[in-house]
Amino acid sequence: MAFAQESSTPFVSKNQPESVSIRVLLNWHPQFEAAGFYAAQMLGLYQKEGLDVSISPWNQRSIVSEVVSGRYQVGVDSSLILKDFLQGQPIQVLMANYQFSPLVLLAHSPIHSLQDLNGKRLYSAHNYEIENLIRRAGVHPIVTINSAQLSDFISGKADFYAAFETNEPFQLKEKGVPFYLIDPKDYGVQSYADLVFMSQHFIGQHPQAAFKFKQATIEGWRYALQHPEAVVDYMLAHAAVVKSKRALMAEARASEKFIAPYGLKRIGEVSEAKLSAIVDDMKRMGILSAFEASTWQHKQAAFIFNDQVFQTLSEAEQHYLLNHESLKMAALAHFPPISFLDEQGRWQGVAIAYFNEVAKKLGVSVEYVPAATHQQLRALTSSGQVQGVVGVIPWKKTESRLNLGLSYYSFPLVVMSQTGHYVPDFKLLAAKRVAVPSHSGAEAYLKTVLPVEQIVEVDDFKQAVTELSKGQVDAVFGPLPVLNYVLNQQGVASAHIIASTPQELQMSPGMLKSEPSFLKNLVIKAQSEVSEGTLQKILQHWSEVKVVRSVDRRELVWVVSIASIIVIGLLLGMYLLQKVKRQQQAYIQQINELSYAMTVALDEQLTILEVANSYAKLIGMTPEEMKGKPLLSVSKPINLKAEEIVEIQARLKRGQSWKGEIQLLWPDGSVHWQAVAYEPIFNKKGEVEKVFSTRREITAQKLLEEMAIKDELTQLFNRRYFNEVFGKELNRARREGVPFSFVMLDIDFFKQVNDTYGHLKGDEVLKRIADVLKQFFHRSSDAVFRLGGEEFGILTYLSGEALYAHLEVLRKAIYDLNIENKNVPLGRVTISIGGVSIQPNTKWSEGEIYAKADQALYRAKKAGRNRVERGGDVSDESSILTDGIA
Repeated sequence: MAFAQESSTPFVSKNQPESVSIRVLLNWHPQFEAAGFYAAQMLGLYQKEGLDVSISPWNQRSIVSEVVSGRYQVGVDSSLILKDFLQGQPIQVLMANYQFSPLVLLAHSPIHSLQDLNGKRLYSAHNYEIENLIRRAGVHPIVTINSAQLSDFISGKADFYAAFETNEPFQLKEKGVPFYLIDPKDYGVQSYADLVFMSQHFIGQHPQAAFKFKQATIEGWRYALQHPEAVVDYMLAHAAVVKSKRALMAEARASEKFIAPYGLKRIGEVSEAKLSAIVDDMKRMGILSAFEASTWQHKQAAFIFNDQVFQTLSEAEQHYLLNHESLKMAALAHFPPISFLDEQGRWQGVAIAYFNEVAKKLGVSVEYVPAATHQQLRALTSSGQVQGVVGVIPWKKTESRLNLGLSYYSFPLVVMSQTGHYVPDFKLLAAKRVAVPSHSGAEAYLKTVLPVEQIVEVDDFKQAVTELSKGQVDAVFGPLPVLNYVLNQQGVASAHIIASTPQELQMSPGMLKSEPSFLKNLVIKAQSEVSEGTLQKILQHWSEVKVVRSVDRRELVWVVSIASIIVIGLLLGMYLLQKVKRQQQAYIQQINELSYAMTVALDEQLTILEVANSYAKLIGMTPEEMKGKPLLSVSKPINLKAEEIVEIQARLKRGQSWKGEIQLLWPDGSVHWQAVAYEPIFNKKGEVEKVFSTRREITAQKLLEEMAIKDELTQLFNRRYFNEVFGKELNRARREGVPFSFVMLDIDFFKQVNDTYGHLKGDEVLKRIADVLKQFFHRSSDAVFRLGGEEFGILTYLSGEALYAHLEVLRKAIYDLNIENKNVPLGRVTISIGGVSIQPNTKWSEGEIYAKADQALYRAKKAGRNRVERGGDVSDESSILTDGIA
């Protein structure tokens, strides 16, 4: 259950024991993907919070069933737990250890298209991410159940092999086996890895323990990413780890980009938007039925643990709630329908029902202390016999004694009488005797507008109405709902309103100022958790009695006359207002046309609702053709990954705006750059339901920018851009603690190409080599440069043995192009390569790295060309990788 839902879940559970036992069931054997748990255990974070946490490896059983049964309190599993939840399993996700799944496909050679999977042998264990990739690509590989034996890939038994980027690549590097990665995320596949969840039953019983476990685990992850070796050593000493320390450290380095892609502050977060995208994919794949997927919209709040309440409670506030089983609250015993004791001695009324809901959120019971009169109520608060009052009006005297919470009930103060007609000014009632309870706020107000001698003080409103029915007073004064209720109860049907206050009064709970100051804040936080629906049900229940308001003929004639004048004035005002509005609307329409404005529904499809004529015309459509279509089908982002689009949607749903530059593919196949601004639009409930966007064409500007950083002939990045980004990328790699590589390569005997075949042929060779380089280094983290003439540079996060194996395949691919160069030893175009793989702790400067690569390239040329040379990386020893024979 989620705290924001209509439930009685308290902020702090009083029933939990001194120490809560929590057994964690992993989804595999202990390795760095569970480091957050072990780090929290190592640092004593769980113990400090009164949690006795033990961690167990997977027992080959259904993790969801183990948690729901209560044998374990915490489970770790894949995105497929969404299926279990939507099919009825009562689970709730606390956090995500991995924001993105590291699941990839291993390949023996680079692929140019996913169509290369067709008819090939693919080893996978029914992984959601891989199956989703296959569905999206529309390919049909021969799928075999993965035996978890990497030897199947190494031996060539499998063409493609499902693996974790944080695990198997390290093993292949250790063995010197070349490989390539196909990442489902690059093709729009959305998923989490290692979702941490509990049963709804356990969270309902121990909400604070769930919160503390989550917070301690997140803190554990922060420590593990900053001090991986200390945590690895702890795991090796205290868990049944089957990996070596080197393997665990490699996993730690590879995992950070999946655990904290948005920084350490956002570790563990779970996005409703991303989960919705996963549910939609599961429906398309047949994992979920259409009905099961359709229930997600109203079930999603119950799936994600809402810890915002706990994040706003200070330690002092939590301590206070844990040490107070109940609150003593004063309430008027004869103040229906706001608060009163019925004939059976039970507390009833709006204020009572509402504060009961507040108390449930606080996790406390309430002892209502009755006050027969307003004077007794004041005495209770003055003597400190109670901690607060369930419902008070913010008069000056009230605010001097009480700290007020949020208002939850509003009403006017009215004068009701059995004779007379409505008067607009209280001073016209100066000759009437008006009954009002003594020491009440209503009395204090009345004394400011009527002569004191005309005010008749009584004990309560019941007595006031009795005096009115007997003719002892001319009128009664007080809150409309109270007078209305009492008049109906006593059957005084002839009473009607003859005057009222110009504004409605607000009723709030009030806590004594002698109590800790944060008690008011606790009450306000609890009030904010009582849903609007719950409050409306309470108010509707206590407002069912028909309002007494009989009107005589004289009043009717008077009211109609005044109303006629008002209506004429209103009609004239409305005409003028509409004229101004039409002018404003015309101006707004002009602005919208100039800014290519669009309104989009914030649903799964981002359905277009309204669009400016100018923008529709710009992309070759009409507004009618665009309306109702998914935004991404009309203009598809090229430079944004699927997870980035989901993140933008999530930001908008949180009520935050977004601005950025987007490269878009239009229906006619053309590509455009636009500066886009998205602003959320809120409904009356304060929820974001649609988005308003404005756009500015920047295609020409982007072309100019690209021209400044691109080589005109090869369309690779130029030397100027290399000088700009080399240092930045090196510093980023060191900051993130990941290996980084720089490669230089040169076309062998290129002068002979120009001399023998001419410069046009030379340009063609340069372009063909550039195309191959783009194919081999095409990931978003790769950058390929033409450094000058026939010399190229590459920046990549591929490193170590995998880098040099990749470069060797690249060398052979150029050789296999068989581009003629007849006046050289091999008779064809070849390349020489020098590479430097830099570890995070390597202190080489940019100049030193460049020099080492340049020296390696020189050695390759001196040793006969058509070869790969290392530039002194891990061991700082140069070694010839190939013998130059293709």
